[in-house]
Amino acid sequence: MRKHTQNAYLDIILLIEMIGLIFTGVILHFILPPGSHQNTFIDLSRHEWGELHFWVAAIFTILIVIHLIIHSKWIVGSYFKIKKR
Repeated sequence: MRKHTQNAYLDIILLIEMIGLIFTGVILHFILPPGSHQNTFIDLSRHEWGELHFWVAAIFTILIVIHLIIHSKWIVGSYFKIKKR
């Protein structure tokens, strides 16, 4: 698979992960605020939504590290171009 295609897939997955983080964060903040221990949303408690939010964030972090590794040549090259100036 070409590097460009890999990057496109990774970017799409990162976008989906970001939407998941926003969605679970909004649920935790607005729909199930702190102190709403008895309430559920889509049959999940606040604790379960928090657990889901954590794992989506963990996967997102791993994918960001992979993204940075894929772009490491560009990052290093840009750094040294700026440093030369």
